[in-house]
Amino acid sequence: MMLVVIASIVATLGDLATAQTGAPPAQVETGVQLETGQVIERELAGGQQHRYRIALSTGQYAAVTVDQRGIDVVVQVFESGDHLLVRVDDEVGPDGTEQVGVAADKATTYTISVQPMIQTAPAGAYQIRVNELRAATDREGPWIRASQPGMDAQ
Repeated sequence: MMLVVIASIVATLGDLATAQTGAPPAQVETGVQLETGQVIERELAGGQQHRYRIALSTGQYAAVTVDQRGIDVVVQVFESGDHLLVRVDDEVGPDGTEQVGVAADKATTYTISVQPMIQTAPAGAYQIRVNELRAATDREGPWIRASQPGMDAQ
């Protein structure tokens, strides 16, 4: 399957190893479907993970933004079966924005996970939203790419 995930990836080696195994923190909340125009604001603390679903049709692209509000979060995108596709932590610190884009070559549902960068972090909040849902372009080709112009990673 050719899948495109567009994101900027920053990870420490220890956190990357955890992310690659897909091992979730102790408290995982699942089941929320993301829709265009919907803004979800939630509180999050160390040891928690919130998972969201986004269904994409063949050739569709979704741009997702997570605004950190008092907690540094990591955003991960999983393909069916908990296969990790990308992990994003561009904004180091408790404030800022994490962005990820996903495009699919077949109709499927992806899982987007939001969890604290530090598993002992005190509670903070975040907002998640789908900024854009549209047909994928050639620019969203069949690789993982950095979101910053001129930085590609495969």
